[in-house]
Amino acid sequence: SGRAVRLFDIVDAPTAAALRPPYEYVQGDIVDEAAVWRLLSGGDGLLTDRTRAVDVVIHLSGAGMSGGGMLDHALCTRVNVNGTEAVIRGCKRLAAAGQPILLIYLSTYNVCFHGQRIDHADESTPYSPAELCTDAYSRS
Repeated sequence: SGRAVRLFDIVDAPTAAALRPPYEYVQGDIVDEAAVWRLLSGGDGLLTDRTRAVDVVIHLSGAGMSGGGMLDHALCTRVNVNGTEAVIRGCKRLAAAGQPILLIYLSTYNVCFHGQRIDHADESTPYSPAELCTDAYSRS
């Protein structure tokens, strides 16, 4: 009993073979809605075995946090915006099928940082206006 943990990433993780239950590694692209759906629905995409469907998604996927990726608008939009939208659509699809689902989305301090000191920020901290964001990552 307990929960299984399904990890999803675009890279071929060299340590994936070492994972043992309750951990499972699935290689795929966050913007591939079919792959995201298979991940969420438990493999076959048909919800035939609802015990394999996820009930909690912790969405950590992101690109462009540092280096040249910060300036790559296409990459940041593809992963950070389109990928998040694919996860949200997949979760909504599960919910519409009657599968309980909780989505936990973790973002970055960049949503409210534009060069100023930030103390005691929380969910109520206002986002930076897009025109104050200095890179593609922060804007995405």
